[in-house]
Amino acid sequence: MAENRKLKILRSCGSLVIVLLLIYVLSFGPVLVFLEDQYGQVPRAYHARLEMFYVPVIGALNRNELFAKFYTEYYELIRLRK
Repeated sequence: MAENRKLKILRSCGSLVIVLLLIYVLSFGPVLVFLEDQYGQVPRAYHARLEMFYVPVIGALNRNELFAKFYTEYYELIRLRK
């Protein structure tokens, strides 16, 4: 009985980690769209903070062409909905 409870807790924690990582990766697009000014540019005051917080995402965008293509499409989709 106690083992089943531990297993459920471990599964829940694992699922939570996966969901949080997915939310982190997918939050990059909406954050950029939210911070854009009327010219479609993110103010320089936010550049350092965004680069620091999203280092893994930016690194993946620079290294993986397929991921960059997906993210470009995702970003444009979000921008259209704004």
